[in-house]
Amino acid sequence: MARKYTSNQHIVQSSYERVEVRASPGSGKTHTLIERAIYLLSNGVPANKILVLTFSNVAVREIKTRMKRYLECTPAKSHGKRLPDSSSDLRSVTVQTVHAFARGLADKQGVLSEKQAYDLLSQAIRTVAKNCRRRVLWPDATPTTKTLRLAQLEHLADKPQIKSVLQYFAVARASKRTLAAAAVRQFATFKPYIRVLKAVRSKFSALKESKHIIDYSDMLVRAVKAITSGASVPFTHVLVDEYQDCSAAQV
Repeated sequence: MARKYTSNQHIVQSSYERVEVRASPGSGKTHTLIERAIYLLSNGVPANKILVLTFSNVAVREIKTRMKRYLECTPAKSHGKRLPDSSSDLRSVTVQTVHAFARGLADKQGVLSEKQAYDLLSQAIRTVAKNCRRRVLWPDATPTTKTLRLAQLEHLADKPQIKSVLQYFAVARASKRTLAAAAVRQFATFKPYIRVLKAVRSKFSALKESKHIIDYSDMLVRAVKAITSGASVPFTHVLVDEYQDCSAAQV
């Protein structure tokens, strides 16, 4: 269970295993995160054991810039103790996106570009439609059902729909929900399409595997599997920026 504090000093110096910081924009969350890292360093935690995670390369650059600025403007002291030597200082703390960290644990395969993902999903939809016509898929479907599913697949093949389907698949997988359970809010329109979408997702996964390539949701899933299988994670302290934006897989 995460501990909650109202005092910045208590957050920085907390000895609890998990601490959650809730604050409004501009109130100093990033500053608190940096102070926490410095506090850990000043209490003997090696820099190579501290990981700062965030959600975009822009945020990574911003945090690194803020750390550099802090060192330039602040004497190398924190909370009454001198920081460790240069090999274990703030500059050596690892700052990464969640996906960069995950990729370090996942298999070193190529990652789908946006265009590649679009093209592969289009191919998956076409293949499913072809198999439906040939009755390779759903051989017992009535003519009416077959016509309906072909019409649904044709609709999914539209350019705007393909982008939405990619997002839908990613959200369902990251949140560890079935396609049916994930068909809510912006994806509610997919509820009538669940049967064909299951077939499309299966073919999409098979195509990725055949080309030895993964997407960003695959990266997270593989990293989770690696950790649960005993992969070595060198960090003992993890500071997560914008934690509320984590998906289930990222958590």
